[in-house]
Amino acid sequence: MIMKKWKVGVALVCTSVLLGFAANQEVEAAIHSYGTIDNVNQQEGTYDVTIHATTDEMGIDGIREVSVPIWSTKNQSDIVWYKAKHQGKGVWKVRMNAKNHKNHRGNYTTHIYIYSKNGQVEGINAGQTKLNNVLSAEIKNVNTKAGTYDVIVKDHIGGAVDRVSVPIWSKDQSDLVWYPAKKQADGTWVVHMNIKNHKFHTGKYTTHVYMYTKNQGVHAISLGQTNVQSETEQLKGQIKNVNAKAGSYDIVVQAKSGAGIKQVSVPIWSKANQSDLVWYPAKKQADGSYVVHMNIKNH
Repeated sequence: MIMKKWKVGVALVCTSVLLGFAANQEVEAAIHSYGTIDNVNQQEGTYDVTIHATTDEMGIDGIREVSVPIWSTKNQSDIVWYKAKHQGKGVWKVRMNAKNHKNHRGNYTTHIYIYSKNGQVEGINAGQTKLNNVLSAEIKNVNTKAGTYDVIVKDHIGGAVDRVSVPIWSKDQSDLVWYPAKKQADGTWVVHMNIKNHKFHTGKYTTHVYMYTKNQGVHAISLGQTNVQSETEQLKGQIKNVNAKAGSYDIVVQAKSGAGIKQVSVPIWSKANQSDLVWYPAKKQADGSYVVHMNIKNH
Protein backbone atom coordinates (compact mmCIF):
# COMPACT_ATOMS: atom_id res chain seq x y z
CA MET A 1 0.00 0.00 0.00
CA ILE A 2 1.38 3.44 -0.97
CA MET A 3 1.11 5.85 1.94
CA LYS A 4 1.28 9.61 1.58
CA LYS A 5 3.29 11.56 4.12
CA TRP A 6 3.27 15.23 5.01
CA LYS A 7 4.61 17.62 7.63
CA VAL A 8 2.29 20.15 9.30
CA GLY A 9 2.28 22.80 11.98
CA VAL A 10 0.67 21.86 15.29
CA ALA A 11 -1.84 24.70 15.07
CA LEU A 12 -3.38 23.15 11.96
CA VAL A 13 -4.04 19.68 13.32
CA CYS A 14 -7.56 20.47 14.60
CA THR A 15 -8.97 21.30 11.17
CA SER A 16 -12.14 19.35 10.38
CA VAL A 17 -10.94 18.17 6.94
CA LEU A 18 -8.08 15.89 7.86
CA LEU A 19 -6.12 16.12 4.63
CA GLY A 20 -6.97 19.70 3.78
CA PHE A 21 -3.91 21.13 5.47
CA ALA A 22 -1.21 19.11 3.69
CA ALA A 23 1.83 21.14 2.65
CA ASN A 24 2.03 22.13 -1.00
CA GLN A 25 5.64 21.03 -1.28
CA GLU A 26 7.92 18.34 0.12
CA VAL A 27 9.47 19.21 3.49
CA GLU A 28 12.29 17.20 5.02
CA ALA A 29 10.91 16.23 8.42
CA ALA A 30 12.82 15.59 11.61
CA ILE A 31 10.37 12.71 12.19
CA HIS A 32 10.99 9.52 10.23
CA SER A 33 8.01 7.18 10.10
CA TYR A 34 5.87 4.73 8.18
CA GLY A 35 2.69 2.80 8.90
CA THR A 36 1.05 -0.44 7.83
CA ILE A 37 -2.41 -2.04 8.02
CA ASP A 38 -2.16 -5.59 9.36
CA ASN A 39 -4.29 -8.50 10.60
CA VAL A 40 -7.54 -7.59 8.82
CA ASN A 41 -10.25 -9.80 10.34
CA GLN A 42 -13.40 -9.71 8.23
CA GLN A 43 -15.42 -11.80 10.67
CA GLU A 44 -14.67 -9.69 13.74
CA GLY A 45 -14.53 -6.39 11.83
CA THR A 46 -11.07 -5.45 13.08
CA TYR A 47 -7.60 -4.55 11.83
CA ASP A 48 -4.31 -3.34 13.31
CA VAL A 49 -2.46 -0.15 12.44
CA THR A 50 1.29 -0.47 13.07
CA ILE A 51 3.43 2.67 13.13
CA HIS A 52 7.23 2.88 13.13
CA ALA A 53 8.58 6.30 14.15
CA THR A 54 11.79 7.96 15.26
CA THR A 55 13.35 11.44 15.28
CA ASP A 56 16.67 12.87 14.14
CA GLU A 57 17.45 14.50 17.46
CA MET A 58 16.31 12.02 20.12
CA GLY A 59 15.55 8.79 18.27
CA ILE A 60 12.41 7.02 19.48
CA ASP A 61 12.52 9.02 22.71
CA GLY A 62 11.68 12.09 20.66
CA ILE A 63 8.14 10.87 19.91
CA ARG A 64 5.55 12.32 22.28
CA GLU A 65 2.45 10.50 21.01
CA VAL A 66 0.82 8.89 17.98
CA SER A 67 -2.87 9.39 17.12
CA VAL A 68 -4.83 7.45 14.50
CA PRO A 69 -8.22 8.81 13.28
CA ILE A 70 -10.32 6.17 11.49
CA TRP A 71 -13.74 6.53 9.83
CA SER A 72 -15.94 4.96 7.15
CA THR A 73 -18.65 7.49 6.29
CA LYS A 74 -18.26 10.42 3.92
CA ASN A 75 -19.25 12.94 6.57
CA GLN A 76 -16.99 11.29 9.16
CA SER A 77 -19.96 10.75 11.49
CA ASP A 78 -18.36 7.56 12.83
CA ILE A 79 -14.83 8.94 13.23
CA VAL A 80 -12.80 7.71 16.20
CA TRP A 81 -9.42 9.09 17.25
CA TYR A 82 -7.41 6.14 18.56
CA LYS A 83 -4.37 6.76 20.76
CA ALA A 84 -1.62 4.37 19.69
CA LYS A 85 0.20 2.35 22.36
CA HIS A 86 3.98 2.15 22.28
CA GLN A 87 5.12 -1.46 21.93
CA GLY A 88 8.80 -0.62 22.39
CA LYS A 89 11.65 -0.17 19.89
CA GLY A 90 9.86 2.67 18.12
CA VAL A 91 6.71 0.69 17.26
CA TRP A 92 3.17 1.94 18.07
CA LYS A 93 -0.05 0.02 17.52
CA VAL A 94 -3.80 0.60 17.32
CA ARG A 95 -6.51 -2.08 17.15
CA MET A 96 -9.48 -0.82 15.10
CA ASN A 97 -12.88 -2.43 15.75
CA ALA A 98 -16.03 -1.79 13.70
CA LYS A 99 -18.16 -1.87 16.85
CA ASN A 100 -16.55 1.48 17.73
CA HIS A 101 -17.86 2.84 14.41
CA LYS A 102 -21.57 1.95 14.68
CA ASN A 103 -20.78 -1.47 13.17
CA HIS A 104 -20.53 0.08 9.72
CA ARG A 105 -19.13 -2.06 6.95
CA GLY A 106 -17.37 -0.87 3.81
CA ASN A 107 -14.22 1.18 3.16
CA TYR A 108 -12.47 2.61 6.22
CA THR A 109 -10.03 5.51 5.91
CA THR A 110 -7.02 5.53 8.24
CA HIS A 111 -4.73 8.50 8.97
CA ILE A 112 -1.76 8.61 11.31
CA TYR A 113 -0.44 11.66 13.20
CA ILE A 114 2.96 11.53 14.88
CA TYR A 115 3.81 14.28 17.39
CA SER A 116 7.41 14.89 18.42
CA LYS A 117 8.51 16.41 21.71
CA ASN A 118 9.98 19.40 19.88
CA GLY A 119 6.60 20.40 18.46
CA GLN A 120 6.72 18.84 15.00
CA VAL A 121 3.86 16.83 13.53
CA GLU A 122 3.98 14.34 10.68
CA GLY A 123 0.93 12.87 8.99
CA ILE A 124 0.51 9.64 7.05
CA ASN A 125 -2.46 8.72 4.87
CA ALA A 126 -2.73 4.95 5.27
CA GLY A 127 -5.43 4.74 2.59
CA GLN A 128 -8.59 2.65 2.74
CA THR A 129 -9.27 -0.79 4.16
CA LYS A 130 -12.43 -2.66 3.19
CA LEU A 131 -14.48 -4.57 5.74
CA ASN A 132 -16.96 -6.76 3.92
CA ASN A 133 -20.64 -6.92 4.84
CA VAL A 134 -21.35 -9.58 7.46
CA LEU A 135 -24.87 -10.29 6.20
CA SER A 136 -26.27 -11.32 2.84
CA ALA A 137 -29.67 -12.69 1.87
CA GLU A 138 -31.79 -13.51 -1.16
CA ILE A 139 -35.33 -14.47 -2.16
CA LYS A 140 -35.61 -17.92 -3.72
CA ASN A 141 -38.22 -20.51 -4.71
CA VAL A 142 -41.02 -18.04 -5.46
CA ASN A 143 -44.16 -20.14 -6.02
CA THR A 144 -47.02 -18.11 -7.44
CA LYS A 145 -49.39 -21.09 -7.38
CA ALA A 146 -48.95 -21.68 -3.68
CA GLY A 147 -48.29 -18.04 -2.74
CA THR A 148 -44.96 -18.79 -1.07
CA TYR A 149 -41.27 -17.95 -1.21
CA ASP A 150 -38.12 -18.64 0.79
CA VAL A 151 -35.66 -16.19 2.34
CA ILE A 152 -32.10 -17.54 2.49
CA VAL A 153 -29.77 -15.70 4.88
CA LYS A 154 -25.99 -16.07 5.15
CA ASP A 155 -23.74 -14.69 7.85
CA HIS A 156 -20.04 -14.02 7.36
CA ILE A 157 -18.90 -13.78 10.95
CA GLY A 158 -18.09 -17.38 11.72
CA GLY A 159 -21.24 -18.45 13.52
CA ALA A 160 -21.31 -15.69 16.14
CA VAL A 161 -25.05 -15.21 15.54
CA ASP A 162 -27.72 -15.42 18.22
CA ARG A 163 -30.77 -15.30 15.97
CA VAL A 164 -32.14 -14.04 12.66
CA SER A 165 -35.58 -12.44 12.29
CA VAL A 166 -37.32 -11.69 8.99
CA PRO A 167 -40.28 -9.26 8.99
CA ILE A 168 -42.49 -9.60 5.89
CA TRP A 169 -45.56 -7.58 4.96
CA SER A 170 -47.67 -6.19 2.14
CA LYS A 171 -49.49 -2.88 1.75
CA ASP A 172 -49.76 -0.93 5.01
CA GLN A 173 -48.09 -3.53 7.29
CA SER A 174 -51.50 -4.63 8.59
CA ASP A 175 -50.43 -8.19 7.76
CA LEU A 176 -46.88 -7.87 9.16
CA VAL A 177 -45.35 -11.12 10.41
CA TRP A 178 -41.95 -11.50 12.08
CA TYR A 179 -40.61 -14.90 11.02
CA PRO A 180 -37.88 -16.53 13.15
CA ALA A 181 -35.31 -17.98 10.76
CA LYS A 182 -34.17 -21.57 11.26
CA LYS A 183 -30.51 -22.46 10.98
CA GLN A 184 -29.69 -25.17 8.44
CA ALA A 185 -26.94 -27.79 8.37
CA ASP A 186 -25.00 -25.77 5.78
CA GLY A 187 -24.88 -22.74 8.10
CA THR A 188 -27.54 -20.69 6.30
CA TRP A 189 -30.73 -19.41 7.93
CA VAL A 190 -34.08 -19.99 6.19
CA VAL A 191 -37.61 -18.58 6.40
CA HIS A 192 -40.59 -19.99 4.48
CA MET A 193 -43.12 -17.24 3.69
CA ASN A 194 -46.75 -18.18 2.99
CA ILE A 195 -49.57 -15.77 2.16
CA LYS A 196 -51.89 -17.72 4.44
CA ASN A 197 -49.97 -16.03 7.27
CA HIS A 198 -50.74 -12.64 5.73
CA LYS A 199 -54.53 -12.72 5.38
CA PHE A 200 -54.09 -14.24 1.90
CA HIS A 201 -53.12 -10.85 0.49
CA THR A 202 -51.64 -10.93 -2.99
CA GLY A 203 -49.35 -8.40 -4.62
CA LYS A 204 -46.00 -6.96 -3.56
CA TYR A 205 -44.44 -8.14 -0.31
CA THR A 206 -41.60 -6.31 1.44
CA THR A 207 -38.89 -8.38 3.15
CA HIS A 208 -36.30 -7.18 5.68
CA VAL A 209 -33.66 -9.23 7.50
CA TYR A 210 -32.30 -8.59 11.00
CA MET A 211 -29.30 -10.53 12.27
CA TYR A 212 -28.56 -10.36 15.99
CA THR A 213 -24.92 -11.14 16.79
CA LYS A 214 -23.21 -12.06 20.04
CA ASN A 215 -20.74 -9.16 20.08
CA GLN A 216 -21.30 -6.99 17.02
CA GLY A 217 -24.80 -5.66 17.57
CA VAL A 218 -27.62 -5.90 15.03
CA HIS A 219 -27.17 -5.93 11.26
CA ALA A 220 -30.06 -5.33 8.87
CA ILE A 221 -30.69 -5.34 5.12
CA SER A 222 -33.70 -4.83 2.88
CA LEU A 223 -34.50 -7.34 0.14
CA GLY A 224 -36.97 -5.01 -1.53
CA GLN A 225 -40.30 -6.25 -2.83
CA THR A 226 -41.40 -9.62 -4.17
CA ASN A 227 -44.54 -9.96 -6.28
CA VAL A 228 -46.79 -12.79 -5.11
CA GLN A 229 -49.87 -13.61 -7.17
CA SER A 230 -51.26 -16.84 -5.79
CA GLU A 231 -53.15 -18.99 -8.28
CA THR A 232 -54.51 -21.43 -5.71
CA GLU A 233 -55.56 -18.97 -2.98
CA GLN A 234 -58.04 -16.50 -4.43
CA LEU A 235 -61.14 -14.75 -3.16
CA LYS A 236 -63.10 -12.29 -5.28
CA GLY A 237 -66.68 -11.09 -5.01
CA GLN A 238 -69.05 -8.76 -6.80
CA ILE A 239 -72.61 -7.47 -6.46
CA LYS A 240 -74.98 -8.38 -9.30
CA ASN A 241 -78.68 -8.27 -10.19
CA VAL A 242 -79.61 -5.36 -7.93
CA ASN A 243 -83.44 -5.07 -7.78
CA ALA A 244 -84.45 -1.87 -6.03
CA LYS A 245 -88.17 -2.70 -6.18
CA ALA A 246 -87.82 -6.14 -4.67
CA GLY A 247 -85.09 -5.06 -2.26
CA SER A 248 -82.67 -7.76 -3.30
CA TYR A 249 -79.32 -8.39 -4.93
CA ASP A 250 -76.91 -11.27 -5.56
CA ILE A 251 -73.33 -11.71 -4.35
CA VAL A 252 -71.21 -13.83 -6.69
CA VAL A 253 -67.99 -15.17 -5.17
CA GLN A 254 -65.02 -16.66 -7.03
CA ALA A 255 -62.92 -18.67 -4.59
CA LYS A 256 -59.94 -21.03 -4.87
CA SER A 257 -57.90 -22.79 -2.24
CA GLY A 258 -55.16 -25.35 -2.57
CA ALA A 259 -56.45 -27.02 0.59
CA GLY A 260 -60.04 -27.10 -0.70
CA ILE A 261 -63.03 -24.95 0.28
CA LYS A 262 -65.20 -26.06 3.16
CA GLN A 263 -67.63 -23.15 3.21
CA VAL A 264 -68.17 -19.59 1.95
CA SER A 265 -70.08 -17.19 4.21
CA VAL A 266 -71.29 -13.67 3.40
CA PRO A 267 -72.25 -11.36 6.30
CA ILE A 268 -74.61 -8.50 5.30
CA TRP A 269 -76.04 -5.66 7.41
CA SER A 270 -77.34 -2.11 7.06
CA LYS A 271 -77.40 -0.62 10.57
CA ALA A 272 -74.35 0.90 12.23
CA ASN A 273 -74.72 -1.36 15.26
CA GLN A 274 -75.17 -4.42 13.01
CA SER A 275 -78.47 -5.25 14.71
CA ASP A 276 -79.81 -6.58 11.39
CA LEU A 277 -76.69 -8.63 10.58
CA VAL A 278 -77.30 -11.90 8.73
CA TRP A 279 -74.64 -14.45 7.81
CA TYR A 280 -75.67 -16.05 4.49
CA PRO A 281 -74.18 -19.44 3.55
CA ALA A 282 -73.21 -19.26 -0.13
CA LYS A 283 -74.28 -22.03 -2.49
CA LYS A 284 -71.81 -23.51 -4.95
CA GLN A 285 -72.82 -23.27 -8.62
CA ALA A 286 -72.08 -25.53 -11.56
CA ASP A 287 -69.42 -23.12 -12.84
CA GLY A 288 -67.53 -23.29 -9.53
CA SER A 289 -68.69 -19.92 -8.22
CA TYR A 290 -70.58 -19.36 -4.96
CA VAL A 291 -73.79 -17.30 -4.84
CA VAL A 292 -75.82 -15.59 -2.12
CA HIS A 293 -79.27 -14.06 -2.69
CA MET A 294 -79.78 -11.10 -0.34
CA ASN A 295 -83.31 -9.87 0.48
CA ILE A 296 -84.25 -7.02 2.78
CA LYS A 297 -87.01 -9.09 4.32
CA ASN A 298 -84.21 -10.96 6.12
CA HIS A 299 -82.99 -7.68 7.63
